[in-house]
Amino acid sequence: MRSFMGIDLGTTFFKAGLFDDRGRLLGLGRVSVEKEESDGRCELPIAAFWRLLSQAVAESLAAAAIKPEAVAGLSYSSQANSFLLLEASGAPLTPLVLWPDRRASELVGANDDPWHHADFLHITGVGVGGAEFAAYKLAWFRREQPSLWRRVRMVQTISDHLVYGLTGNRLGDLSTASLLGLVDQRCNTWWSEGLNPFGIAINTLSAPRRPGTPAGPLTGEGAQRIGLRPGTLLVLGGLDHYMAAVGAGLGSLAEFCESTGTVLAAVALNARFEPYENRCIGPTHQPDRFYELTFNESGSSNLDWYRTHFAPDASIPELITLAGTVPPGCLGLRARPVLSGLTKEAAFEGASEVHTQGHFVRAILEANAAALDGLIARLGKERRPERILATGGGARSDIWLQLKADRLGLEVVRVTCEEPACQGAAWMAARAFGNLPSSAEADWRRVRRRYTPNPVCRRLYATLHGED
Repeated sequence: MRSFMGIDLGTTFFKAGLFDDRGRLLGLGRVSVEKEESDGRCELPIAAFWRLLSQAVAESLAAAAIKPEAVAGLSYSSQANSFLLLEASGAPLTPLVLWPDRRASELVGANDDPWHHADFLHITGVGVGGAEFAAYKLAWFRREQPSLWRRVRMVQTISDHLVYGLTGNRLGDLSTASLLGLVDQRCNTWWSEGLNPFGIAINTLSAPRRPGTPAGPLTGEGAQRIGLRPGTLLVLGGLDHYMAAVGAGLGSLAEFCESTGTVLAAVALNARFEPYENRCIGPTHQPDRFYELTFNESGSSNLDWYRTHFAPDASIPELITLAGTVPPGCLGLRARPVLSGLTKEAAFEGASEVHTQGHFVRAILEANAAALDGLIARLGKERRPERILATGGGARSDIWLQLKADRLGLEVVRVTCEEPACQGAAWMAARAFGNLPSSAEADWRRVRRRYTPNPVCRRLYATLHGED
């Protein structure tokens, strides 16, 4: 039996999922990412990267009771704007600098910032910016560590380094690269004018290719590094939110997808390259399709904040169950969209003695649904979807998904596989072995449950929020 592996290079966890050629999850490995964080920095040592990744792969093989020889191909889902610097020999000069790292905050908005370029948005498709973007941290290394910078011969994103370490090839996917703000999407090449202010030479970067492009077979050293068989085909994957949407069925089950994880994100497909502020657009595995992505910080971290400060003895599922006993509107209680760093008084409006723990939790869930409504509006400037696919940790809760359907007034779809980023990557690998028949395509994307708006709850939300 052939199997395909999807690797999810997440910020919190590395995961490896093994799927058969009909898209059924056979085994999953999941390991916590041991980040080193201090003074605004967020790093992962390279040795730890490979150790954690090989551990996730080993766990997936063991869970599936499959030998490495049975894995025909693999691909990945990647976080964006995480990178490392290497010298000519390929030896790392830095650990992986992960996207939450904010060491370069003071460089944002400088006079030579290419984000100020009049055509930046229409060249790169990136409609957001901030200190999390890798380019600013590259400029920081150039300014603060000039002796190290003079030794740099390669700049690799986290997924570039995966490809390089496994195959020896300096290739990367356009999907992940596009969110760097350094790709000219008019021709799908590096944007030389945007690279110049940061002192980055094009030849230090990996050659960008479309997701789904074969990157090459695993070398003996690469196979040993990850615990697979030499010669196993590695296929270029893509940006995590896009790959999760692909795994959930974006383009077949629905044209919109949401992800409620550490951040809240929404993804849609577009047949045209139409950049707008406050969202990003980038290449997919199809030449005539682009993904559109927008996000904010109103994710599941708000629930983590509440639990940490006010309900340390309760689990997140237990808190959500309490929220399910509370009526829509929470008796006038409202939560702000981002709660980190706030006091309880600042986090909630309209609090009184009548409000229980369930009211506060439901207010957080309703704020998340309202934020998602705003993201959908950004992506659907000319179209409001009839349904949306749900992914991320929030997609595991029936109560939360029904609340979203009621608040948004549209059908919310939960798919069978709870690891869509791994599934999307595995699907990309399987696709490289030949066009999948339509029947197999359907097998890869199975619907577990559909949540339709409750008319009574929907009318109540419409009244509460002054909607038609």
